[in-house]
Amino acid sequence: MSAPDPTLSNLTLKSLKDPSFDTDEIFQTALGQWNGETGRPLPVEALQSIHSHLAGVQRRLGEIQKAANTVCERLEQDTSERQGLLLASLQAVERGHSEAQGLFRDVEAKTATLTQAATRHGNRLKTALLEKQRASAAIRQLNHLLTFAHAPSLSALPALFHDDARAGEAAATATALLAVSREVVEAMRSSHTLKQSAPLGSINAALVRLEEYCNALDNRVVSRFDAALARSDFPAMAACARIMAAGAGKKGDPSGSGERLLIQRYISTRPIFTEPEQGLMGRGPLDAGNPPPPGSPGGASPLRSLRLLYKTLLQNIMNEAVVAEQVFTQPTAALAALVTRVFEQRVQSAVDQALSWRGVPDPPSASDLRAHLRQLAEAVTMTRGLASDAQEVMGGESALMNELADAATAQHLANYVEEELEWLETRFREEEERAPGNPLSLPSFMELLAAHTEALERATTLGLGAGLTATVRTLHGTAADLAAPEGPPCLLRQARALLAAGLAACAGMCEVLGALGTLGAALELLLAHHAARVAPALLPAPADARTAAAGLEALRAELDAEALAALDAALAAELAGLEARLAECQLPADFRPSDADAVPGEGPGERPTPACVQACAALEELMLLVEQCLHGPNRESMQAEVGLRLVDALRRHMARQRFCPLGALCWRRDLQEYRRAARVDGPAARQLAEMEAEAGLLVVAPEALPGLVGSTLGLTAQRARQVIALRTDWGEAGARGKRLAALFPDDQRR
Repeated sequence: MSAPDPTLSNLTLKSLKDPSFDTDEIFQTALGQWNGETGRPLPVEALQSIHSHLAGVQRRLGEIQKAANTVCERLEQDTSERQGLLLASLQAVERGHSEAQGLFRDVEAKTATLTQAATRHGNRLKTALLEKQRASAAIRQLNHLLTFAHAPSLSALPALFHDDARAGEAAATATALLAVSREVVEAMRSSHTLKQSAPLGSINAALVRLEEYCNALDNRVVSRFDAALARSDFPAMAACARIMAAGAGKKGDPSGSGERLLIQRYISTRPIFTEPEQGLMGRGPLDAGNPPPPGSPGGASPLRSLRLLYKTLLQNIMNEAVVAEQVFTQPTAALAALVTRVFEQRVQSAVDQALSWRGVPDPPSASDLRAHLRQLAEAVTMTRGLASDAQEVMGGESALMNELADAATAQHLANYVEEELEWLETRFREEEERAPGNPLSLPSFMELLAAHTEALERATTLGLGAGLTATVRTLHGTAADLAAPEGPPCLLRQARALLAAGLAACAGMCEVLGALGTLGAALELLLAHHAARVAPALLPAPADARTAAAGLEALRAELDAEALAALDAALAAELAGLEARLAECQLPADFRPSDADAVPGEGPGERPTPACVQACAALEELMLLVEQCLHGPNRESMQAEVGLRLVDALRRHMARQRFCPLGALCWRRDLQEYRRAARVDGPAARQLAEMEAEAGLLVVAPEALPGLVGSTLGLTAQRARQVIALRTDWGEAGARGKRLAALFPDDQRR
């Protein structure tokens, strides 16, 4: 038999891997592959061979599948048996675990019960021990009390009360006995069962002997403390302090007054009090005229000397803090007592000396007052700084240090506001005397503002507490201060006086307009000062803030009114001068020229008159000044006012002249020049145009006047008569068979 075809072998292997593969499918697949590869039908022998081979394979696969099923059934049965055994074992383990947990809970409950019982027994034993100790102590105390009651003198007391090594124990015992004795005596006295006598063995005798012993022990411990202090034996001093702290001092007062007695004795021996520096405080501007104390540095100022003293005092406090920690049981109390005495004895006198008014003339000058106020602020700042540094050394609350610092400077701060106002008033008065009647200047106002800023900063530095807002309001001023005839020298009153005086001192429009610019800048500075200094300081007091703001607005309103008045007066004076110059320089021939006055090559009215040229030059200077000094609506209002007042002046000037026809042309040319120079607009321009039209009445022939007045110009008969009366031919010319005066009578109205 020939070797099997590869295709057949592959199909056979596939059938072995997948027993569900049908042989018919294998056969059909092999046949399809053969036909596809060879292109001819498969031989019969091959088909039979393949079919028999596939049948054998199928039989073998059936045998293998049967054997596999048998093995699987056997394995499944074995697994089921083992799973049952494992489940039984697991249930047994769980039952054992539950039983063990129950046992553990029982053990924990019994342990807790035993612990509670042990704790109760322990507490009872401890209580019993404490009661035993109290009973033993009470027995000892009673024995000692009986000893004091039956002792005829202190020498009869037990050795405990004579042994210096056990003085602390003796002090504690005596203190306790003394407290009990006093309570018993007070109770018996309240129940009226106390006898006045003190026989041996009585509670009265015990109290007397205890007080006697406490006094003796007090004196003995103080003597030991003094001796230890003399030799700087800090351990011995600390032992004495512990004895006194036990309550033996001050007749057994348990409040600690015994140790305070030692603290006071210790403080009284400190060199800072027993050997103060000679001449530590120096000399300054306020000490002029007084000889320096012996040994003092002649060039040292009081503040520098005060600073040196505070540095020395702080160093001493730091040194004493180290000793207090080693000696006293209450070192903070010891330091507090030391610092209190330092402020009361050394700081107070040093501040008084530094802020002395000796040698200052009466009344003092502004420089003297300012120097004193600066020294006051610096002294207060340094004193509070010393209190803060001392507080850091001590620790604890700072209320005591603040109180000590305030007490040391309270006398000098009592009149601070009055002194500040006195300096501001004196300075302002001296400035007025130094430069009386000067025009307003911005530097002088800035100096005034700087002085008040310094005063506000000083008030803030001094930390006046609740009185700071009232001080700021007083220094700034209110509307009521402005209205008062004699108010305080606040900023608003002095600013008003300075600015108003500067406006009043201005002479001429140039100075007034310059002063107005300065006034505006000064008001801006004042508003900036209020926003930056005054308003923030018054935030805690809204009512004071509103009052200060209202005062500032009142000042602005007053200054605006005074500025308008000054400007009005200056403008009136300027135009009055202009009108006077016109009256002086305007020649009669200007408006009544003859043929001899004619300029060759020029017609009548081609150039303004010389007086008009001079007046227009002055007007141009005025308008240029207005443009330079004023801006916006202020400039427009000023230009309009100048135009209206110029029209009035020109009407009056016209009424003083007489015009021939050629002169009227010259007058019309002058009016045009005035309008150009004054740059008039609006109502003033219309009025000048009307005046130019009115000049036509002076040019035309008399016969044309009635028709011109009645129809063309639209003037009233009264105004027409006023203009026509200025003609040179008024008394001679006529029309319609009448004189001009008859044609235009005074009482006729259009």
